[in-house]
Amino acid sequence: LIDGQGAINIISVIEGAGRKLTLIGNGFNGLNEAILNLSWVNTYSGETIIKKGSLALIGDGSIADSPVIEIAGDCYFDVQSRTGQYILSAGQSLRFSGRTATGYIATTTGRGLTTSSTSSLYFTDFAPGVVPATISGSGGLTLQTTNQVFVNVNNGGIPLPAGAYKLIAKTNSGSVSGTPSSVTVTGDGIPPGTSASLITSNGELYMLVATPSSAPASITGRVVTSDGRGIANLNITVAGGDLASPITVRTNSFGFYRFEGLPVGMTYFLTVDSKKYSFAESTRAVDLSEDIQGVDFIAVP
Repeated sequence: LIDGQGAINIISVIEGAGRKLTLIGNGFNGLNEAILNLSWVNTYSGETIIKKGSLALIGDGSIADSPVIEIAGDCYFDVQSRTGQYILSAGQSLRFSGRTATGYIATTTGRGLTTSSTSSLYFTDFAPGVVPATISGSGGLTLQTTNQVFVNVNNGGIPLPAGAYKLIAKTNSGSVSGTPSSVTVTGDGIPPGTSASLITSNGELYMLVATPSSAPASITGRVVTSDGRGIANLNITVAGGDLASPITVRTNSFGFYRFEGLPVGMTYFLTVDSKKYSFAESTRAVDLSEDIQGVDFIAVP
């Protein structure tokens, strides 16, 4: 129990078969507000539920026997003070339960979180417009293709329409890497005839809901400087949809690019790559139902 502002440091282990660790009470939500610090090899085997404040693993601290780590909205699972990357144990899973606010995994460079090959990710109360999970700091979350992802949709009884839905966001220079190959959608679900898949784009994890179609369409746009001059010879990459692998084209001498033959009813992610120029929006999501023009990238001054 965290009840108030400050930190509680556990300098011995928490153990016990079936024992559950739950952070509740009136503690402030926030990374440096109400904190429970664990710095030893804890062996309790019940779930870890963070409903208030922050649970931090310090040094060699671990909770390897806990089958699920649940992170509620505005709460933190903090691994940035561990000794190196924290790797989930076999079968250990992450559960994000925030509906109106995101839950955080706090990281720093070289001190992030890696799932095991048998880990699962649960998003238990997903609503459009709210990202249930965020990687904060400069570290990363590394996922495996074998991870199972479960998304329970709570959309007022309405299935999610076709589109791209962000499941895990990033802040600063943190990122998500790796893309699980399986996603199961429950609750309000998705419309009949549509399908759900996952993609990692620009260091963030998305769920794509799509209506497959063989009818091709094109995406056209331009890359320009802040004063409107075309930028030549930049790589533009499109990913998503049912593409087996990303496709890359280069801008012409006037900064224009074009992708052709893309199946409609899909969501695609377009990314511009430049070492010289920076872009406020370097990746754009496009729901493709017909030929689209004007998907432009504008460099910042």
